[in-house]
Order: sequence, then C-alpha cells, then structure tokens
Amino acid sequence: MGDPRQVMPEFKSVITKQEYARGVVSRRNFLKGLGVGAGAVAVGGLAACSPKDPAPAGGAGSAATGAAATDDLTPRWADPNVTVPGSFGPAAQISINDSFSQSWLEDAPGLTDADAAETIETDFLVIGAGVAGMSAALSARLENPSLRVTVIDKTSSYMVRGLVFGAVDATIQTEAGITYDREQIFLDWMKYSGNRANPLLVKKWLNESGAAYDWFAKVTTEVKSFTPRLEHWPTPALFDNSQEYYRQWNTGIEYTDPQGADIWATPGGVINELYDKTVREGVE
Repeated sequence: MGDPRQVMPEFKSVITKQEYARGVVSRRNFLKGLGVGAGAVAVGGLAACSPKDPAPAGGAGSAATGAAATDDLTPRWADPNVTVPGSFGPAAQISINDSFSQSWLEDAPGLTDADAAETIETDFLVIGAGVAGMSAALSARLENPSLRVTVIDKTSSYMVRGLVFGAVDATIQTEAGITYDREQIFLDWMKYSGNRANPLLVKKWLNESGAAYDWFAKVTTEVKSFTPRLEHWPTPALFDNSQEYYRQWNTGIEYTDPQGADIWATPGGVINELYDKTVREGVE
C-alpha cells in the first residue's frame, strides 16, 4: 500500500498559497543559503548534551550566518488590514488577535562580544535542545552534511516534556484505519480558540505533521524499536463524531508501554535515541 499522503489533497481552502508563502521561510532554501559561509557564534555554558556527556563551556553572545534576508518575510497574518480570499467568500476577513502584531521577544539583554567566554565557529546554530531543536539540528545536518551544526541550551542536557506527538495522517495512524477531515479540524480549532489561533500555523500542522512524525519515527528506531499507542483509539462502536459538539480527532501518538510506563524521556527511551542519532550524525 502506497503512502496515503500522495493521494491526500493538501488542505488549502482557507489560506491561499501566496499568503502562506509570505509567512513561511523555505527550509531547503534557508539551509542552502547557510552553505555560503560560516558565522561566528559566541556561546557560554549553554551547549546541549546528554547526561552522560559534559557540556562545552562558553559565554552568551551573538550569532551571524552567511545567509541574509533578501525579502520582506513579515507574515501577512500579522497585518490586521489584510483580507485573505478563501472558502468563506471572496473577501473573507481573518479575525486577528492583537497579540499577533506584538513582538514575542523581551528587551535585548545588552550583551557584547566582551561578555563571551568562548567563541565557536558554526554554520547553523540551534537554540534549545528539546525535541524541536534536536530535530531541526539533525534535519539540517542530514540535508547538508557539510554544515557544521551546533545546539546550545541553558541546561546541561536535552529537555523534553509530555509523552504525546500530535499528528494527522501519519503512517501509524492511516495503517490503523484512522481518517481525518482536515478542513473540519481547522474549523473546529479556530472555533474553540475564538479565532485567536494563528491560521497559518494550524494549516501547516494539518498538512505537514504526518510527514514530520514519520521522519521522527524513522530516525528514532535505527537502533531500538518502540511501539507507541494511539490515543483514544479505537473509538467506541456507538460514537458518532458528526453528532458531537466537541468532535474527537485521534491525533495523539503516545509514548507509553501497555502498562502506561513512560518510554519517551526515560534513559533508553525514544528521546535518548533522537539525541544519540543527532550526535552520530555529527551535530555538536
């Protein structure tokens, strides 16, 4: 049986491709740009590592890369005056929460190069050694093995929380017979959030989370095998999603064993396998 995503139409009825492209930087193009030249990264006491490995020393500082912004990549959803065509009519207006236009960064710390205890040369810097950070670093290295990839974190080890990976149309789900209505999930999400959710991010998750999980499952099972559980599946025989005000979508892939024990963040668990794979591929 082929990959169901090859015949699954991508959900794009609410946000157009043009609007979507304005708010998202292509990972492939970004990594290609980083191949131009290495940048200098000043770090301090932040390098991520396994509990069994010491963390490199350094000092907080700044990073520069060979990639330069050549276009205005301000997401269109951040502009409350933008009207986005879509399935709700030719002039549908997305409800924008004021927080979308606010900067999420706090005031700059005011550090200078003189505050750095050590300078490390790198091509690709990832800040934060969580699941997303390690995945980004590993993906960058696999995409371009010539890149020098560095991960830093404020702790001496990787950090993980939760036991569940949320995805739509991952192979493990489709093989179990789970089906999804992506447009209805999108509408439910926006309704439950009072239209405060970022529609571009919701759409991106709906369209790409299945492939993202398949990649994660592949890179974490090269040495060991894990059998995650599908949350709330199978559903009760008499359960009818169409009759529920709060519909249930079986998107959770839970990393616990049949007895409910954690196989996610424990020593020898799936996250440790992700870390080991990242190190084997040469991420620092």
